[in-house]
Amino acid sequence: MKNKNSLLNIPIFFIYPFVSFLIAIRNLKSRTNGVVFIAFCTLFGFSFAFSNDSADSYRVALVFNEFNYQSIYDIYQLYLLGGAPDLYRFLTYAFLKSFTDNPKILFASFGLVFGFFWYFSIRVFKKEQANYSGFYASLLFFLFIIINPITNINGARFNTAIWVFFYGVINVVLYNKNRYLLLVLCAPLVHFSFLFGVIVILLYVVIKKFTYSNTGVNNILYYSFIVSFIASWVLESNIISLDFIGSFVPSDSISNKIGTYNSSEVADIYKERASSSPFLMVSNFFQNLIKIAFFTILVYLKRQLQKNSVKDLVINKMLAFVFFYFIFSFIIATMPSGGRFLMVGYLFALIVILMILREYENYLNSRFVLLLIPAYSFTFFFNVIFLSISITSHTIWYGNFFWLLYEGWDYKFIYL
Repeated sequence: MKNKNSLLNIPIFFIYPFVSFLIAIRNLKSRTNGVVFIAFCTLFGFSFAFSNDSADSYRVALVFNEFNYQSIYDIYQLYLLGGAPDLYRFLTYAFLKSFTDNPKILFASFGLVFGFFWYFSIRVFKKEQANYSGFYASLLFFLFIIINPITNINGARFNTAIWVFFYGVINVVLYNKNRYLLLVLCAPLVHFSFLFGVIVILLYVVIKKFTYSNTGVNNILYYSFIVSFIASWVLESNIISLDFIGSFVPSDSISNKIGTYNSSEVADIYKERASSSPFLMVSNFFQNLIKIAFFTILVYLKRQLQKNSVKDLVINKMLAFVFFYFIFSFIIATMPSGGRFLMVGYLFALIVILMILREYENYLNSRFVLLLIPAYSFTFFFNVIFLSISITSHTIWYGNFFWLLYEGWDYKFIYL
């Protein structure tokens, strides 16, 4: 019966795509629903309106409109010579420019790739959820999908790299599938900044045997996690030099980008913006709230597992990795734009929280998860609700597939 219901979702997609997406997300164990899910992400990208010149999607579409490279070799040379910090966006430009100038098709392509890795990342969550159900399981799932939601196709590179990186890392760390290190290494090709993530993961692979045991997480690792969290509130921005990363990458553009973000000038600009913009002040407040909430929850879980003498090698391994990742991410988050790496850590944290609740809910007060509701309220209302309305054609919410296709097929970029 479930298979038949999933098959019915295909004609629903053509009649009312948004409803079919909501149906699909309820049962992503079905491959048919998986196809519908990815197809809607593609259609969502196609629905971008490019009517707001402050949106990332408008700026990306503008560059695409002016782009005149079509040779993959030329793109690669541009990368090596410092003209591009990563390959994903320009390779997509070059491929599409051979037959279209329509930015809606560009963002449909971005939506396809984003949706593909988002889908498989959600499958990991569902796999770990197993038969665990109820309010808290649903809340964790909801948080998992809004941390880096479909509206983040707007940013294309970094947000796609999040799902590429997450899916590769979770397979390496949780499932011991080291072949997925290749996928982890691909993340910096989508967004250069994931070189930081690659270094952290490679370092973890080398020392992971010393970070946990059957009885718990290594205490040095745990206390380093606490020290790093405290230090992140008092350290000056860019106190750590990242020049060493740029010294072993093939592109001058990456080195220059790292040098720019790691400079005091950029740090001062970000600090000035944060202090003068009401929006950034509110956004930063909620980002800090999220950071405190996750720290509190992870410390609580570690202490409860230790108090109840829980011996679970898999959970201890995952919890140790989350501590290890945050030790570095808390410090990197003091840099301009470095806070984005905490988003990836929160995804890993939600997986380990889910695993612990699934197995040991009787030992715990599950209400600690409720801390994340107020913390993510701003993310939900701005990143999900507001951006859904402001960056897309409204037809995506009530129109059919053919209407959307007709509306955007001959779209020409308009300079604002």
